[in-house]
Amino acid sequence: MESFYKKPDRSSPYYEQYRNTLASLGGEKEAGSLGRWARRLSLAALLTVSAPGETPRREEAPLHPGASFSEGIAFLQERARTADIEEAAAYVAAGDKGQWVFAKKGEARWVRVPLSKVSESAAAFLGTLDDKNELSGSARLCLFHTHPLKAVRYVDASASEWHGTEEVPPAPPSLTDIGGLSGDMSFRGMPVYMVEGVVDARGVYYYRLFPEDQFAADYPKQYASFRRSRELMDEVAGHVAALLEPMSAEALREHLRRDAKEKLSQWGAQPSVERLRRLAVTVVLNAPESTLRAWVVRQNPALSPLFSRWDPVRNDRVAHFEDAYAAWVRVSRTQEESLTQTDEYRALQEAYRLLGADIRYTEKVQEEIPCAGPDSLVLFGAQ
Repeated sequence: MESFYKKPDRSSPYYEQYRNTLASLGGEKEAGSLGRWARRLSLAALLTVSAPGETPRREEAPLHPGASFSEGIAFLQERARTADIEEAAAYVAAGDKGQWVFAKKGEARWVRVPLSKVSESAAAFLGTLDDKNELSGSARLCLFHTHPLKAVRYVDASASEWHGTEEVPPAPPSLTDIGGLSGDMSFRGMPVYMVEGVVDARGVYYYRLFPEDQFAADYPKQYASFRRSRELMDEVAGHVAALLEPMSAEALREHLRRDAKEKLSQWGAQPSVERLRRLAVTVVLNAPESTLRAWVVRQNPALSPLFSRWDPVRNDRVAHFEDAYAAWVRVSRTQEESLTQTDEYRALQEAYRLLGADIRYTEKVQEEIPCAGPDSLVLFGAQ
């Protein structure tokens, strides 16, 4: 079978998801606060660049807040099977109490989730828990979004792999998804663990930031490489940000109209200068042929050697991720049972961890505690 990411042409069943995953910042989330956000940028955050540019729909998905966790997951999975757009929903769990606090429809390949609104809704729910026992341990905030089957399958009539079959292709989190991960938070001194999940037509992929101490313990050599990559990324991004700092919003927009026109149309008329600057830094880091990269090098030729060091690092990380992703797609077609016992699954987990994200796949989420999360969360059993 053709590799899921390597050099697909337009007749490929993977062409649309290839474009979406490696050329998208869609699914972008706005920072919010619930007590205190502790954000950490994963390496994947700057391994993606610009995005499809459709105006998001404003209506909410019909997921009732009173639905149980299992009912909500079943609803999202049904939407993943039948809808042609992505949808998002957030669930808060504390002790044996929980509630869906947010739901929203998006577009074919992305859904924008305002974390400020999600965190406010989560805080409102947690504020209703008066029992000291319910607030003495920890809580979990799970932010799910769907990867709909219709968007994953390429619908071109010439496609031959998934099109016209009853098979259900897997759709794990993309580089864009893990690039937008947020850190944990707190509410009245109680830890609130941030978990995200992709719901596709087959199951649920839980994922969250991979704890750096566990990363260092489990993969000491790779962690050292990861740290060097992060330091190099920070150095390059810092120089680029300093160059862009004096530029007005209009000047930034003028540059980005050539390299990220669709993203600008998605954001509307008045994105903040900080938001424009972040997008500009991302474009410069990830698009060597962009006019903005060329402009930066003209302004500061000393950055050229740094880019020469950064580009191979980025390419290697992305290639490793692509290979593991492609192998997971292949094995999902040939092995119906015990997918999580395969070498391909372990390689997939490692590929995500080397980008700073922990991931766990399950097709039995209803049999677990609500919002269980990936392995690193250590939340299996009684909470």
